[in-house]
Amino acid sequence: MNAWIDCLTYVREGDGMSRFVLGPTEPLVIDILETRAFNSQAPEILDALVECTASVNQRQFDAGEIPALYLLFR
Repeated sequence: MNAWIDCLTYVREGDGMSRFVLGPTEPLVIDILETRAFNSQAPEILDALVECTASVNQRQFDAGEIPALYLLFR
């Protein structure tokens, strides 16, 4: 998860760690389908995803940037 956090922290910089490069205010929306089933089958993985997303966004916020990651639960 540390690598995931590192890669997505710099998703706006085009450093080659992600195939996505976002604009300065553009978000990356991660669409989580079947959230209830996901949570019932692998709650620790869903929790880790939420925690890592929060960590990425906190790093960006601390750097004076707009947080880049949004989780969309369906």
